[in-house]
Amino acid sequence: MATNVNCSSPERHTRSYTHLEGGDVRKRKLFCRTQWYLRIDKDGNVTGTTEPNNIYSILEIRTVDVGIVVIKGVESEYYLAMNKSGKVYAKKLRNEDCNFEEMILENHYNTYASAKWRHTGKRMFVAINNKGIPMKGKKSKKGQKASHFLPMRISNNT
Repeated sequence: MATNVNCSSPERHTRSYTHLEGGDVRKRKLFCRTQWYLRIDKDGNVTGTTEPNNIYSILEIRTVDVGIVVIKGVESEYYLAMNKSGKVYAKKLRNEDCNFEEMILENHYNTYASAKWRHTGKRMFVAINNKGIPMKGKKSKKGQKASHFLPMRISNNT
């Protein structure tokens, strides 16, 4: 007996996104369009670095729900976080401030917006300015170069 797959059918199967729900882990460097690698150092400072082989720029991006990731410094063991005022910071223990909506843009860059916090209804993005300093989420926008990141694979010699 054939299963009815009509869109209005109550038996219609929902697509499975289990590969995106809590388990997908990628080690990457996040290279910003402003020419900085995002890094979380041993003291929990979040900044940019121009050094392509900086050990604190190696990040673990873990999917925790569909479209939601947490980003952790592999060497520092700090999580990237954003607070209610849009300040980007690092935390040893993960909480809701560490959840980010990962979006892949048409230009092949990714953006990371706080999954919890918004400012006047608008998303607040992780962004690194031209000086390598994280911008406040309130000042960031989806279309800004500062909020666009290329997730770069880790080479064996890093």
